[in-house]
Amino acid sequence: MAIQYLAKELLHFFPKTTVSMIVSTGSGIPGIGIPKDSGYSIGKEGEQHDIRLGDVVISSPVGLYGGVANVDNDIQLPNRIKVLPRHVNSMSQDARGTVLDMKLHRDQETVRVAKYLVELQQKDAHMKRTCAFPNTAKDLYFEPDYKHQGAYGAGCQRCDASQAVKRPARKTTNPEIFFGTIASRKNLDIDVETRKGIKHDTGALAVQAGAMCLMYSLAPLVVTGIADYADSHRNEHWQKYAAATAAACAKALVGNVPIYDDEVCARAALN
Repeated sequence: MAIQYLAKELLHFFPKTTVSMIVSTGSGIPGIGIPKDSGYSIGKEGEQHDIRLGDVVISSPVGLYGGVANVDNDIQLPNRIKVLPRHVNSMSQDARGTVLDMKLHRDQETVRVAKYLVELQQKDAHMKRTCAFPNTAKDLYFEPDYKHQGAYGAGCQRCDASQAVKRPARKTTNPEIFFGTIASRKNLDIDVETRKGIKHDTGALAVQAGAMCLMYSLAPLVVTGIADYADSHRNEHWQKYAAATAAACAKALVGNVPIYDDEVCARAALN
C-alpha cells in the first residue's frame, strides 16, 4: 500500500506526467525450443520468440491483456501448477503511442539502445566493469527437464552444455527488444512448471515482480531486462547487465514520449 500511496503523491506533484515506467530485471520465457504440439502458447501465429539473457521485453497490449497479466498460484496438481491470470487495465493512450513508435522503428531503436548502453558503460571504470556484456558462452537455455548441477545460484560450470537448447548465433551482442505480455508476481521464486503454466495461460514473454501494485494507479509501461530463464539454473551473473539494458531501453522510450504545452494539457483536462 505504501508504494501505491507514493505513486498517487507522484501524480499529485507532477500532474502533467503522461507516461510512467517500471524499469527492472526479470525472467525471460523464450518460445524457441518449445515443441509446437506441446499445447503451450509460443506467440502470435506460432512465432518463436528467441529471447536471450540481456534482451529487453516491453509491455504491449496482446489479446485480453493490456500489457501486464497478474499471475498467482492457485492449486498445485501433479506435474502442473494452475496459474490464474487477471486482466489489467490497458496503459494510457500516450504510453501506447510511445510503444507503437518504438515498434514501428524497431531497427533504429535497437541501434539507439545499444548506443545508450555503450555510453553507460563508458561513464567510469566501475560502470564499464559491472555493466559489460558477460559472455555468450554463459547464456545457456537448458531443456526444461534438465536440472541444475551444483549449488543453487552458483553458476552452471558443472551443468552439461549438451542439454542446452540449440539456438542460432547472433551477429552482434547488442540486446534485442521484444514487445508483448509481461506476467507480474509478488516474487520471482518460480520453477519450470510454473513457467510453463504462465506461458500456456498468458503467452507472456517475461515475468517480473512488483508491477501489479502500480498498474491501477499509474498504468505504466513495464520495461524488463532479462536476467535468467526462471528455472533451476538462475543466478546473479546477468543481473547488472540486464539492469543496464533495461535502463538504456527506458531512455530510448523517453525520447518517444509526446510533449504537450500548457494549452494542450488544459484542453485534455477538460475532456
